[in-house]
Amino acid sequence: MGDKQEIIVLPPSKSIVNRLLIIEALGTDEILQADDIACDDTAILREALHKDSNYLNIRQSGTAMRFLTAFLSARKDGREYILDGSSRLSERPLAPLVDSLRLLGADIEYLRQYGRLPVRIVGKELHSALIDIDASESSQYVSALMLIAPIVEGGLCIKLSGCSSFPYILLTSDVMAKTGIDVSVCSDTIRISQGSYRSHGYAVEADYSSAAFWFAYFAVSDLDSLQIGYFDEKSYQPDSCIVDLIADFGVAATYSDRVITLRKADGAKARLPRSVAYDFNATPDLVPIMAVMCCMLGVEFRFSGIGHLRLKESDRIEAIVRELSKCGYSLGYDDDSIYWQGICKNVADSPHIDTHSDHRIAMAFALMAQTMELSISEPEVVSKSYPTFWTDLQRYGTAAALAKMVKR
Repeated sequence: MGDKQEIIVLPPSKSIVNRLLIIEALGTDEILQADDIACDDTAILREALHKDSNYLNIRQSGTAMRFLTAFLSARKDGREYILDGSSRLSERPLAPLVDSLRLLGADIEYLRQYGRLPVRIVGKELHSALIDIDASESSQYVSALMLIAPIVEGGLCIKLSGCSSFPYILLTSDVMAKTGIDVSVCSDTIRISQGSYRSHGYAVEADYSSAAFWFAYFAVSDLDSLQIGYFDEKSYQPDSCIVDLIADFGVAATYSDRVITLRKADGAKARLPRSVAYDFNATPDLVPIMAVMCCMLGVEFRFSGIGHLRLKESDRIEAIVRELSKCGYSLGYDDDSIYWQGICKNVADSPHIDTHSDHRIAMAFALMAQTMELSISEPEVVSKSYPTFWTDLQRYGTAAALAKMVKR
C-alpha cells in the first residue's frame, strides 16, 4: 500500500439508499445524490421507480421485490402493474407481505404461483388496519409496510409475531425519523402516524456489509493497519456489529472523521479464540465472510439463527458448505445453523469456486486467495452491492493472487 496509507472508500449503504429511494418517490423532496446510486441493487430500484411502463422486471433484487410490492399497491393512481423478476427471485417468498397489504385494501394477484412473482398490482388508496405479520422469512416485509405507512389513511400499527433481522427494522425507523415521520418501535409493536416525508439533508454512510470483507481481510493479513471510509460512528446498519465481532480476533477499530482505522492488538495471533459461537439471525449477510475467515484462522465456529439464509440470492448455507469443502474444510449444518469443528481434508490444486450467482459468496471466497490459488466463477456478481470490489482488491490487496483468482 506504499508509505502513505490510502483510505479504501466503500460504496454507500444500499440498505439506506433503497429506503430513501422509496421515501423520495412518496415525498416531494430530492434526498439522494447521483453518487449514492452505486450498485446494481439500488440502480434496479431507481429504474423501476422512474420507468414509464406497466411491466417492471427487477431481475434478482429481493429488496426491490418487497419494497415495490408495497409501493405500487399504495400509488392511488388506479394503474395496473406487472412485477416480475429472475427465476431465482420467483422462488423467494412474498405471501406474508401480500396478505398484509390485502388487509389494507390492496389489489394484488399472483399470476403464476401462490406467494411468488410475477404479480399483478393495481394502485389504489389504502386504509389503516391492524397488521399482525410473521416476518421470520424476511424483515423486509415489515420495512416495506413501514415505508408506505405515512400515506396510508390513518397510518399503521404492525404487530410482529416473528421477525428475522430485526435491526433492519430499527434502521428503517431511523431513516424515516430523519425524513420527518413519527415512528414508534416498542418490543413487537410498530406504530407510524399518517404524515408527509420531508428532506432535512441526508449524508448516506458507507456500506457495512461490504466493509465486512475488509475487516476479515485485515484479520487474516500481516498488515499493521488499514483505513476504510466513510461511516457514522453511531450507525443503525445491523452489520456495523462487525466492529465488535472482529475484536474477538484481536482486531481493534477506531473512528476519526468518519474513517475507521483497523489495528492488530499486541499478540493478536496468540489471542485468537479456539472457537466462537454467534447468533446471526439479525445479521445474516456476515455469515459467508465470517465462515471463510474462521476457517482460514483455524477458529472453530457455530453460527446459529441462519435458516433464512436459504432464501437469499442463493441457498447460502449449501453454498458455503460446498465451496469450503473444495478448499479443504469439512463443515456441518442443520436447519438453522452451520458449524466447523476443525476438520480438514486434502484439497485438489487450484479449486474452482462456484459463486452460485451470489455476490456475498464471491466476496467471501476472494479472501481465500491469501492462502491458496483458486479461481472464482461469475466475478461480476459483486456489482449487486460493491461494483468496485475487484478494482479495490487489486489496488489495496494482493494483486498477484487476484490475477490468478478471477476466472471470467
